Amino acid sequence: MFNSIIVRKSLPGVSNVDIGLMAECLIFYEKVYVIADMSMLRSIVEQIGLDILEELINQKHIILAFSPYLTGTHARSEFTPQEVFDYCSFIKVPGKNNEPDFEGLFLEMLEKGSGKRGKSRRVGNRIFGKTQLIEPDKIVPVEKGIPEIARRDLDNNELTKAAIYTAISHFAPNFKFPPTWEFKIIRHQNGFNIFTNLDLNKLNELRSKVYFTDPKSTLTRSYLVDVILKANEDLFLSAYFGAEILTNPVNSSIINLKCKSVIDNTKLNAGQIDLFQEIVLSDAKKIREAINNKTRTFEEILPLLERGKQFKEWLKQKDPNVNLVREYYQAVTKSSWLDKLPGKGVRFSVFTGAGLLLDSLLTGGISTAIGVALGFGDTFLLDKILKGWKPNQYIDQLQKFIEK
Repeated sequence: MFNSIIVRKSLPGVSNVDIGLMAECLIFYEKVYVIADMSMLRSIVEQIGLDILEELINQKHIILAFSPYLTGTHARSEFTPQEVFDYCSFIKVPGKNNEPDFEGLFLEMLEKGSGKRGKSRRVGNRIFGKTQLIEPDKIVPVEKGIPEIARRDLDNNELTKAAIYTAISHFAPNFKFPPTWEFKIIRHQNGFNIFTNLDLNKLNELRSKVYFTDPKSTLTRSYLVDVILKANEDLFLSAYFGAEILTNPVNSSIINLKCKSVIDNTKLNAGQIDLFQEIVLSDAKKIREAINNKTRTFEEILPLLERGKQFKEWLKQKDPNVNLVREYYQAVTKSSWLDKLPGKGVRFSVFTGAGLLLDSLLTGGISTAIGVALGFGDTFLLDKILKGWKPNQYIDQLQKFIEK
């Protein structure tokens, strides 16, 4: 734990970045991969400025990855006989049928975020070469990339229905499911169709203001199936970078479902074994809140970022538990302004299923397991886990933070 983490936007459709949460990750993780789409990069520059962004990159406190592609669920001819849905990714290109200009888009977001054309060009020219470019179609060994992996998940009706149930339980927690509710996906060459008997009007009456901050936003079928795509993005980007995941409660629950499905699809039937252990630390510090309410500035965390590196070696060799996490937190925060902040609770979801896979490896079972008609995406995940990566999650306490 606390070796590295990926930071992305918490919610689809939200452009502002939670800078306080990013600061919290910077303090407690050795490497922070900031995976920014265009709106996120612009928002980061707006909130912390070009100079601090460049310093974070130069001092290797963050590894910036630019992902100018937008992914989502597209609905065509909704509520007509020609209705069809599909996962898609798209990018802004100059002119018609031109290749995307990654550097141009990068510099454009720096300029829009800072309002300083000349300076954004100078800083951009220095940091663009240190920035990784992320294309969702190319980070996994599957043609059409993460959107295709998410499409294949829709063929698993049990996984799909469990994911939709989880999403609704967060998006509309007071909604009562009918005893014989259905949510079924039929895939075809043009995308997929969604069949459900759920009352969408009732769902929207009960939708949570936590997830739907804009009163004009609606909870649609495409929004529901989009959670499967977003959870896969979190999971496979995390596997690609070999990092932990900063994610929201919805994606965390679906990631856990996905990992169990992958293992169940091998000959390693985990049965009722819980592959994830939740760790709740009740006496963490309100770093995020202090930055976001401007009690403290983002710049004030910079001198503290070296502190966490002192504690990584002994931490790597230990199994995570609440006492270890508490000890680490106290070691990093003591004798600084962080120690004077009020307390709060934080949640981690720690993957414990690696032991199951490693035990099978030692007995010669894993090679057989991987050979069982698994998709490339599932095999990719299993291979990453066997090489030491764990899909641990730092769970964004979205509800508590927004409500306060």
